[in-house]
Amino acid sequence: MTSGCGTGTEGPRICLGGSVFGWLISKPESWAVLDRFFEIGGRFIDTSDAYSSSQREARLDSETIIGDWVRGAGVAGQVKICTKVGLSTDAPGLRPALVREAVQRSIERLGVTQLEAVLAHADDPEVGAGEIAVALSAVAGRQEARQIGMSNFGHLRARDVADAALAQSLEPLGVIQEEFSLMARAFRGSALHDVAEEFGLSLMATGALAQGFLTGKFRGVIGRVGHRQKYATGRYADPRSHMILDRVQKIAEHHGVQMAAVSLAWVASHDFVATPVASVTSPQQLHAFEEAARLKLTETELRSLTDGYGQPH
Repeated sequence: MTSGCGTGTEGPRICLGGSVFGWLISKPESWAVLDRFFEIGGRFIDTSDAYSSSQREARLDSETIIGDWVRGAGVAGQVKICTKVGLSTDAPGLRPALVREAVQRSIERLGVTQLEAVLAHADDPEVGAGEIAVALSAVAGRQEARQIGMSNFGHLRARDVADAALAQSLEPLGVIQEEFSLMARAFRGSALHDVAEEFGLSLMATGALAQGFLTGKFRGVIGRVGHRQKYATGRYADPRSHMILDRVQKIAEHHGVQMAAVSLAWVASHDFVATPVASVTSPQQLHAFEEAARLKLTETELRSLTDGYGQPH
């Protein structure tokens, strides 16, 4: 799974997260972000039928905002869209009939004939692993998506679903979506990582900027500036988190790039990461995507960020 970002073929290929569309930013603001993302070469967008779904009747949910932009810009054949199903109140759960209905609705909203990937947004404990495998594999079989996979699954259920697809000679799963960043490294070396390697699942690393904490924009902020500031500063209040942020800042200053670029480049440096997923709330913030695509972190810098010790050079 790849997505172009920037003009070169090297460097991280970053997926634009669509969770903020219709939630943190308005439809016009979302379109401005999408316009700029496409302009710099970005082609891969991640969303879900659950993102801002309460605003669907007003056409202000994430999928509809993206779809209206796709149709208006005439880029249906040029963008790759990953969506997730199973958590929307319109079609909750992962039973095959519900998944089929949800995917068909997503395709209509997103204005494309085929999705890059469809993922189960979260596990459904009321549905057997074999049934989930059947539901997802049918999506690929109907050519509604090039790839299928899972998001937010525990390692035992992820293994069961992937194994069930193989055991039943179904379309194999190819994608897993899980949080992975400088601030959330639990995936690396975990049981879920083992499952991904065993079944050849590509990782879409969500939360690559740790809700904005790794951009440094919340440093020194007095008072609340928004939901993400409250969440990030609360979750990453410990000294080690700020030590990592110090290292990111020093490396960014050395290369003359934004802190977000360093954070994205670190995520993309791992061979098990297919693409980092990051969202922005303004077109200007996408400059970090361009910087990350060109940034080459040294082994010393990578080691400094990875282990949290030593001075970057």
